[in-house]
Amino acid sequence: MAESVTLKKISIQPFDFVGHQVLTIFRGTFRFIKFLYDKQSALFGTRFRFRETIQQIYVIGFQSAPVILFSLSFAAAVTIIEFAYHMNLVLHSTSLVPGFSALLILRELGAVNTSLLLTSRVGAGIAAELGTMTITEQVDALKLLSVDPFNYLVVPRLVASILSTMTLVVFADGVCIFFSIVMSANYLGYSPHSFISSMNHFAEYKDF
Repeated sequence: MAESVTLKKISIQPFDFVGHQVLTIFRGTFRFIKFLYDKQSALFGTRFRFRETIQQIYVIGFQSAPVILFSLSFAAAVTIIEFAYHMNLVLHSTSLVPGFSALLILRELGAVNTSLLLTSRVGAGIAAELGTMTITEQVDALKLLSVDPFNYLVVPRLVASILSTMTLVVFADGVCIFFSIVMSANYLGYSPHSFISSMNHFAEYKDF
């Protein structure tokens, strides 16, 4: 009898594991869909909290600007050096460095690195802040006061993150182009006018 029960448990274990994994996936998917629905309802269904959004723009965007612009200035300088080295090694010429580096900055370097740096600096802080508020029951206190937590906590940070990212990308592209011009003038001998002419030849407004 004991052996039959043991065999029955062993035969059920794979199905139990599969069922548990399926339920876990569906539970996580349902929570994510509910989160999106609550976010959309809070974003378009109630009044917009302008003051909290401005405060989050200051925290997310303005305070992150020095770190991001300082980091990307060095990234732009390294991009010029690397392009010059490899093109001189393969083509024995650096005439295409300004155009290709400007195209890389406008298409990828500015936007991607800005988003990564902003996420690494701000994302963990927002997650820790909201997690602490949940553990200390501050979110439950907002519900008791008839304040929508999504409208008060999530929407201002979401809108501020989007606006801050777009603004920082524009400034980051400008700083990267400026330092690329400086590096091209000092390291390769190209004048700012020749750099801008090459950039206009390769890059278009849609790249920006």
